[in-house]
Amino acid sequence: MPNKTQDTAEEALRRKAFEQKLKEHLSFVDAGKLTDKIRAFRTLPIKTMSKRQIAEEISKVLCFETPYGLAAMLTPGMITYPKGTRFYRVRALDKEDTIIPLRGMRTEDDAWNPPAKFVKAGRLNIEGESLLYTAPINPKVAIEEMKISDNEAFSLIVYESTQDISATAIGISQETPNLNAEERLKTALINDFLTHEFTRDVGVGTEYLYKTSETIIKDYFDLPPQVQDAWCYPSVAEKKCVNVCFRPNNAKEKLRLVGVQIVTCQRAGDDALINVKCIALGFDNNGFFQYHPVGSEAQREAFPEIIATP
Repeated sequence: MPNKTQDTAEEALRRKAFEQKLKEHLSFVDAGKLTDKIRAFRTLPIKTMSKRQIAEEISKVLCFETPYGLAAMLTPGMITYPKGTRFYRVRALDKEDTIIPLRGMRTEDDAWNPPAKFVKAGRLNIEGESLLYTAPINPKVAIEEMKISDNEAFSLIVYESTQDISATAIGISQETPNLNAEERLKTALINDFLTHEFTRDVGVGTEYLYKTSETIIKDYFDLPPQVQDAWCYPSVAEKKCVNVCFRPNNAKEKLRLVGVQIVTCQRAGDDALINVKCIALGFDNNGFFQYHPVGSEAQREAFPEIIATP
């Protein structure tokens, strides 16, 4: 088995080979033309365009003529979340669903990705394609992404990775320290273009903007499962943070459901004070969640970070 020194040497050789290939490709990229192509893309009538048309226009931005034909070369970074990392998902509750056990959080299926028939187009998915969107480490990111109001009750679903998670990162490049200033400019222009398409603030009536980010993720960042467990992309709501999105099979293979917290939050400056009402943890003989109060042994074991208030 290779030792750590050998692994480091192999990694250095791999990185050097990648940089050489990248530098060769960038020699065919004209920064001025790239800027013009990005500007032209941002004037397109995305709302009326088909997925195929959008894919063609994205290709026009990213591809340049080389001796080997039209080619694009991106520099996606990989983020590794170690075993034991917690991931959070927020699910809104019906305002009339206030009696425990909650109708909207009864079975384990309620705590995973939603049924395809209820899924609308999203940042990384087409309509009817169910993915598991999460926020790693910090639950506030998931809360802000769902635009939860102060004192609004919701489910905070908590998962924990059972092994290391490798996520392909959008807008975060591999380290390429040997690029010169012009080459760094070209890669920055490409990464800024990609990041912009993933951080557009999409609201009611502008959901068609998701067509661009979904096309990019599937055409350029969909790596084999041996390499990629999930996608990582910038959070719109929390600019310095990220979201992590899993395909359902990958999620259930690499994550375990810790439990669900039924909570409200109150914002105080940049912080969100989370008030836990109760938790849903484990299942009865009918497969229904068992609910436990804050301060119970079940809560202390699963969520020791929760502090019971008098």
